[in-house]
Amino acid sequence: MNTISRKGNPVHPFIRLSEMDLASFISSPFDQTGFIDLSHLSLLRVSGEDAETFLQGQFSNDTDSLPDGKAQIHAYCTPKGRAFATLQLLRNRNGFWVLLPADLAGPFMKRLKMFVMRAKVEIETDPDHFAWGVTGMEDPSGVPSTVPGMQSVFEYSPRRHLVVSTRPIMTAPETGNVKTYHGDLWRWLDIREGIPQVYATTSESFIPQNINLDLIDGISFKKGCYPGQEIIARIRYLGKPKHRMISGRVESGEPVREGTAIYLPERPGQKAGSVVDSVQTGIHCYEVSAMVPVVAVSDGRLSIHSASGPPLRRLSLPYAIP
Repeated sequence: MNTISRKGNPVHPFIRLSEMDLASFISSPFDQTGFIDLSHLSLLRVSGEDAETFLQGQFSNDTDSLPDGKAQIHAYCTPKGRAFATLQLLRNRNGFWVLLPADLAGPFMKRLKMFVMRAKVEIETDPDHFAWGVTGMEDPSGVPSTVPGMQSVFEYSPRRHLVVSTRPIMTAPETGNVKTYHGDLWRWLDIREGIPQVYATTSESFIPQNINLDLIDGISFKKGCYPGQEIIARIRYLGKPKHRMISGRVESGEPVREGTAIYLPERPGQKAGSVVDSVQTGIHCYEVSAMVPVVAVSDGRLSIHSASGPPLRRLSLPYAIP
């Protein structure tokens, strides 16, 4: 197990992917409850009487339709329709929480605050609350009894929930039937479920449809304007995406990270796509989500690093790619 030490907290073990039977885990996701460390993500607070109206005019999804108890995925885009960030929006009694990669939290807040102007909105970090991942629990009603300081629980996907607590995950109970996993498990499940994530290294690299946000209800085409809306809508109604996101497995002696280039053999000197997210599952073994040309979604050889590099072997996603 990996141990993480934080000032004022005991050393806490997090089970890493290399210590898990991933095949068993993916085939029986509800057999055992587990908590997942989400310290690679930051929780921000958006509050004020104009918060909902303000966010509706900034993000790609329909904030007005966000129900209690459910996480809603969004893209925050540039005027050119590029995803500056992807995020999960959570409604609370005082406004909203935004959950996004920690390396983008500062730039995201700075950019968002530029557009507040006279709106009555506050955007700030939330040092009093912590986000946990919970897996293996179909019925979230059982979460409160096992999470110290639990405030709210949100459905993230059919097999996962997000919990917001007043206590960090190092306080998670250590019992025989509750395990605490490293955050790479959350990223691995995102890859397997076709949920994209944008990091600082890939910010402004993808149009939302290129990473399948339109296929997982991450874009509303019925709401009003938001940054990049015109370009995103034009792709839907007047064209089609040239790239889509797939998941795959690769064996590489060279690290595979988000932003790593992907090639087609027929175009050896031209980058064809890039890695969206990546986790190491063993020695030289990685599972990735990757943006690739539409013509190569189903078949054709894809390779990592160069046209003659390690092959990317496709994995199935839980939804169809048109």
